[in-house]
Amino acid sequence: LLLSEHTVPSYSAWESAALSQLDGCNGLPEYAKKQWKVRKGLWMQNIRDSLPSVITLNVLEEEQAEPMVAFLKSPTASAKLPAVTLNPVTSEMCAIDFELGYGGEKSMKGSAVVIMRAKLAESSDAFSRFKQKIIFEYETIFPGMCKAFACQPTESTVLLVAIFPQEHVPLVKDHFVLSKPCVARDMIDDEMLSELSSVDFHVASFAFDHDNRGGPQQELFILGRVNDPLHAKACAALSTLARTQETFAGQAVGLPQAEFELEVKRRVQGLEGKDKDHLRVHAGGPLVMLNGAYLGSVREMEVWAAAHYGYNDRTHDTMYKGRARTALAAYVKERTAAGSEFVYLDLASQIKELDGTVTLTPLRPRVVLELYKTQLPKTVENFVHLCEKSFTGCLFHRVVSGGWIQAGALGTEDDGSKTVFGEPFEDEGFGCLCMLT
Repeated sequence: LLLSEHTVPSYSAWESAALSQLDGCNGLPEYAKKQWKVRKGLWMQNIRDSLPSVITLNVLEEEQAEPMVAFLKSPTASAKLPAVTLNPVTSEMCAIDFELGYGGEKSMKGSAVVIMRAKLAESSDAFSRFKQKIIFEYETIFPGMCKAFACQPTESTVLLVAIFPQEHVPLVKDHFVLSKPCVARDMIDDEMLSELSSVDFHVASFAFDHDNRGGPQQELFILGRVNDPLHAKACAALSTLARTQETFAGQAVGLPQAEFELEVKRRVQGLEGKDKDHLRVHAGGPLVMLNGAYLGSVREMEVWAAAHYGYNDRTHDTMYKGRARTALAAYVKERTAAGSEFVYLDLASQIKELDGTVTLTPLRPRVVLELYKTQLPKTVENFVHLCEKSFTGCLFHRVVSGGWIQAGALGTEDDGSKTVFGEPFEDEGFGCLCMLT
């Protein structure tokens, strides 16, 4: 983290020069990225010694900090940013211990910036406890915060920079008034800090963030099977982009397999070519829509996210299998609370050899069925009983390709009239179950 300040004849003149063409780059932010790999930064107007000054904050690799400071102090800077500096640059370089939030040019520009310097208490774990408090309570201390950095310039000092909406300045200021109970007073009483050295508030008049891409607003919609690892993978990408990119929004919907297939067919029925045959082309994978238009499935989404936002998923696929199981468990819990009941069927294919021996090969995955008990209570109760007591060993005697499978003959004497109630009961309707897996 590089904090610099220097006085200027006119802040507006400095900003105008900093945003003009600079060695083929579109202003100082682009030039700084090219020359010193600056990730993000902001500028703040200030007054020092009765003269206008500019405070710049830059986040860059540690080995690039000194070359950047050397440039800002050199005659070269005055040549490239003509007649803007009166006094030499003062700078403070600190390794970032931790950072919170995801910034973004739109979020940071015009926001309030607090720069707090303090001395740590003598306790050996003072900084560790200070860090925990900020991480766990930042939403209360800095409401609406979009970015924060914490550094330990020396063993006995701490530097905290937080960026948050201007309307919360009065509340945040109250957290640092030591004459009354406040966050800073608690930190001193709890022996995290020994004293506050300074707490300065500014406004970010300009900001840039090369980690957080700009451009037009983008929106993804993802529809997948609730227990599909590929859907979990797509949801992870959606969550990451939504947190890290201010021009991105997204929605993910996970459905049981049967409902998923019906909904996909409904959404693609107006498309042409392979797009209309999404379930076959993408082997039942998630459906991804970009800004209301069909994009494809997970592979197409990752290619787009990499090109547009630099997104790169390095998570091992086994992690997404675990997340898919967790998502399925959450779905079952939610639907059970809503009145549904769940049963499973373990199926196998049966092959009878010429010598009369029979071989059973288990089919995976296990078939899980959701039963709509609130709509068809008697039908569901009867079906659950049959699953628990009667279906073992039953054959599927009818298979309609693309339609349904039929089973349930419970023996040579079964005429279909056996029920848990002893006698047949009145029809309650259709659609008592949905295949989940």
